[in-house]
Amino acid sequence: MKISNKIARYALLHAQGLRKRSEAATKWDVLQAIRQMGALQIDTINVVARSPYLVLWSRLGDYNPRWLDELHAEGYLFRSIGHMQHAFFP
Repeated sequence: MKISNKIARYALLHAQGLRKRSEAATKWDVLQAIRQMGALQIDTINVVARSPYLVLWSRLGDYNPRWLDELHAEGYLFRSIGHMQHAFFP
């Protein structure tokens, strides 16, 4: 099977959740994005914004960053600390 570079690029970006969205993101889109990625690594680097918020923004566009904390507080996500890495898991 042979595909063009354009189609391959589109497929890879789409598989990572990096696609143009036509509708506004919801709190449940945040959970779905983390489920699709398998985990959301927490990094304390804060040049523009904290890393987990930028990762979600790149996949969802404009969204409310509080939703991440709310999903955690509501039990939809759990936080794990292992070998110097922090992450949220669905």
